[in-house]
Amino acid sequence: MERNDDNTRRQHVPGAPGRDNQNAVSAVAIAGSLLVVLGAILFGIFGPRITERAARNPRVAVGDVVDVASVLHLRVITRLIHNPDPPPLDDSDLDSRVERMFDMNVSLPDVPSLGYELVGVEAVELPGWSDSLQLTWMQPNPERRPGDPLGFIDLYLLRDTGQYVIYDMFSRPMPLISGDIYQSDQSDLAEFQLPSLVWSDGSMLYLACFTTEIELDSMRNLVEEQLRMGGDSADK
Repeated sequence: MERNDDNTRRQHVPGAPGRDNQNAVSAVAIAGSLLVVLGAILFGIFGPRITERAARNPRVAVGDVVDVASVLHLRVITRLIHNPDPPPLDDSDLDSRVERMFDMNVSLPDVPSLGYELVGVEAVELPGWSDSLQLTWMQPNPERRPGDPLGFIDLYLLRDTGQYVIYDMFSRPMPLISGDIYQSDQSDLAEFQLPSLVWSDGSMLYLACFTTEIELDSMRNLVEEQLRMGGDSADK
């Protein structure tokens, strides 16, 4: 914001307005300054509401979701380092429990088929949808020693109402295409980010975070098969 310096020295030049006109100009300037101050006060009062409206902006970058999910994933790593063998949870009715939470059909990938056990279910808040869910699966390894890879997958579930976008090479926002899988580019990952996959079925956004590329590749093959089978079913 620019500031007017009232101490600026004024010089009278031939043809310049007289003192009366100068007073009129000064009055206009003072009135303008008062309007600016009043506007600042009003913004201070209504600013939070403006911020809230911005927070509801339907355009949410998937990269922002990955940022927050990566931090949550690292917290899980810290927790599992201190407790590397958590007891498995009953996942017999996991699909129905998740569907009740979101009040809609949910297509969870069959992570247990990869040899993982459900060890964590937690409500989390992620950009774009505050009531999100974090599911954690871990690969059991009775012979795991300190320092060995933990071998676990985090899956985050968020309602997709069309608010999520990705950006192309020209920084233009592009909507997510239902059925496509988006994989994080290792060269673009921030220091705290981890390999991740993102896909949407049109009503739910799925974000999976991994600690190794091996887990990512296994999950990608699983999701590709699931999406393909879903597409085949829809065509019939």
